[in-house]
Amino acid sequence: DPASTALVLTGGTTAAGVIDPLDAGVGAGFGWRHVDAAWAGPLRLSPRFGHRLDGIDAADSVSVSGHKWFFQPKGSAAVLFRDNAAAEAALAFDGGYLKQPNVGVLGSRADYALPLAATLLSLGRSGLVSLIDGCMDRAAELADALTETPGVELWPGHALTPGTGLVLWRPTGLAVDTLVSRLHPAVVSRAQVHGETWLRNVAANPDAEVHAVMVHVRAALVA
Repeated sequence: DPASTALVLTGGTTAAGVIDPLDAGVGAGFGWRHVDAAWAGPLRLSPRFGHRLDGIDAADSVSVSGHKWFFQPKGSAAVLFRDNAAAEAALAFDGGYLKQPNVGVLGSRADYALPLAATLLSLGRSGLVSLIDGCMDRAAELADALTETPGVELWPGHALTPGTGLVLWRPTGLAVDTLVSRLHPAVVSRAQVHGETWLRNVAANPDAEVHAVMVHVRAALVA
């Protein structure tokens, strides 16, 4: 029975940044539609890239990690609800002494909203979008540089453009572990996609110097 079913979609996977078709199931009568947009959710604010999350408006709830593209400390996160009354009915917890029930099962929380509020008040939407767009530009620049580098292949999903600021790649002439051992630990992480190991770069710093990263990568490839 769709009416008693929750449909959960992903707005940017953590490993590769892939976005589900966010309009999937619209009109099918699901009881709740949730989008996990922990990584790519803030991209919706960008006039340049927000269309990549088309369909997210149909969700009943959307979760976002503030410590990603809201540039906050770890632990900062938010869940946005289409209908607060419906959220309270579905998720509220009443301890019997509260003025009104909490939405969710948590009671007291740390002040993670304070630095996020300060950031939003300081930068505004346009300032925040400039940082997000800058990250997207760095990802595209890195993907282009890797494409032009002999001995490197991009993950097929990123061969044309890194859709949400993540770039997966690997060497073709030596083992992934060998290359990682030659690189500074801050340069890459690993990601498993369909059972295969890829190197992963995350565009989370709009001031990153792609040229400096590529000098290091190219030196490690021929070391």
